[in-house]
Amino acid sequence: MKFRPSYALVLLLCCIALGGLAVFATDPLLYAVEKDTAVSVFHTNPEVLKQLATSSRTDMVPLMQDVLDNQEPVVIDIRLRDLDAAQRDLALSAARYGSLRNVIVRLEMNDGEVRSFLLSSKDQSDILAAMMNTSLTLDAVKTTLERGENTNDKDAQATVASQAEALKSSVRALYARYLQDHEIVANTSTKLGLDTASYLKTKEELRQFVAEIEAVEVPVVDPASLQVTKITLLLVPNEATYRETVQVFGVTTPAGQNKPVSLLLDGSRFETVQTDLFGNYLTSYTVERIRAGEHTFAAVTGSLPPAEQKLRVTKTGTITTLTAKPGHADTETGAICVGSVMANHPVRNAPMTIFFDGNGRLDTITDEDGMYQAFVPLSPGNHKLQAQFSSDDYPLFPSLSDEVTIEVLPAPVSFSLPETSSWDPVIVYGALVLVLLGVGSAAFWFLRRNKRAPLARAGHYKEPADAVRIREDLELIITEAEQEFPPAGSEREAALHTEISTLLGMYWACLMEQGLSEAARQAYLTLAGRIAARLHLPLYRTLTPREMSKSCMTENYAGIFDRFVGIYEKIRYGGSRSEQDRKGFEMELQKADTEVRSDPH
Repeated sequence: MKFRPSYALVLLLCCIALGGLAVFATDPLLYAVEKDTAVSVFHTNPEVLKQLATSSRTDMVPLMQDVLDNQEPVVIDIRLRDLDAAQRDLALSAARYGSLRNVIVRLEMNDGEVRSFLLSSKDQSDILAAMMNTSLTLDAVKTTLERGENTNDKDAQATVASQAEALKSSVRALYARYLQDHEIVANTSTKLGLDTASYLKTKEELRQFVAEIEAVEVPVVDPASLQVTKITLLLVPNEATYRETVQVFGVTTPAGQNKPVSLLLDGSRFETVQTDLFGNYLTSYTVERIRAGEHTFAAVTGSLPPAEQKLRVTKTGTITTLTAKPGHADTETGAICVGSVMANHPVRNAPMTIFFDGNGRLDTITDEDGMYQAFVPLSPGNHKLQAQFSSDDYPLFPSLSDEVTIEVLPAPVSFSLPETSSWDPVIVYGALVLVLLGVGSAAFWFLRRNKRAPLARAGHYKEPADAVRIREDLELIITEAEQEFPPAGSEREAALHTEISTLLGMYWACLMEQGLSEAARQAYLTLAGRIAARLHLPLYRTLTPREMSKSCMTENYAGIFDRFVGIYEKIRYGGSRSEQDRKGFEMELQKADTEVRSDPH
């Protein structure tokens, strides 16, 4: 069959139309129209999304079962006074509660018995946390009398007795509240067919715990001593190290409610508390940014003479770590430095100094987890880096990390698709139609002119200037398409590989300039582009992250990429801005980037 020029025109117009639509593929498809922060033309049928949400209601019941089952280990940890285990289990309860709440809100079921289950479960977690803290405080108050200086101190005995009775009363009130929530949760769980065996055991475990608290013995106090006008102060312990919590408590006599008590540290007020009905006051102080040595605590109320106690703060050793790898920020080369400072606990909000090449330095600070990260600008070549913590404002010894040597490479060629989320679709479609009409008219005019042209004479033939221009335009379109989706093994793919190898550096740079949501989006698109190049998926930008994850199920990195997509959705589509989710995303990003780059596919 003879090939006609009109076929070429039709094929050309189809390619141009597909290329125009590909411009809108820089954003992944959305799961919920209401949650997207940018405009997309792909999801125009929200009813499909509602049907998907309805089919996902089975996700709610397993989450409710998880929330139910997690209470028993928390109560057991509290009875054993295992603070670390209790905090881990309470954190797990909070995470499961958050997942359940998100599902319930997404399914629009936040009312009736489901809402009661949600609120009562959250209240029970708060009650268990309060019971744990109260029991630990009671234990600390009791140990005060074991110190030699308080053995025959009537004021110390009166203070301990009054505080112990107040703490017992608090436990009783918390237990009564827990029983009310327990009935609501148990009834709802039974209706939904949940397994309540573990949950019912929790009630009995907690009853035994309250009985143990009630059995705590307190000193007998002479009633006459409670009528003397005075204020007392006790510290537990009276010698502490970095990040250790000191219980600060006392009693004012005669008893009176809502008396303001000012607490001073070395003459400077750090907190004001109110007394309860029996004149008790109670708070805590965490040793952190304070110099090592002896310090004076004082409690003052009204015109009474202040009560004073001494606290001795001792120094603790620290360990500073540093890891560094080459990176770049925009066109600037350097090192991405990450490390931590520990002193039995993370050293938070502490000053750090990164030294490089003997005489260079860069200052930064640690975060709440004792971690720090910084980009150190460096020229291409070999460099030596070392991190140091040193501050007299903390009861900590200075420390220096091991020296790290890295080789900084020249900055790779940057490549990014244009941002189209803010473009007006009407204007873009109008421009696209005009382009198609213009190209179509030019092609039609060229074909008609070529058809009417006389046959060339034998010999050398010179191509007309107009034909040369149109041919060059077509070649430019093809070249641009190849740059958009480079074939496997091309130079563009190699450049893209180099860029992805510094993915974490790109993410941090974007995080500083555009925020967490956009930084997560850019990181996902870059990583997805790497996978798409390997799997030959030129239209991967039209796939949702979940569809992208399914497309690489047979690859070695499938599980890691799936977890990365899960936390990416929580940040991008769920609107999460929490510190925990940010750190989790960065950790999964590093794992996914490493696995994808090392996969031999």
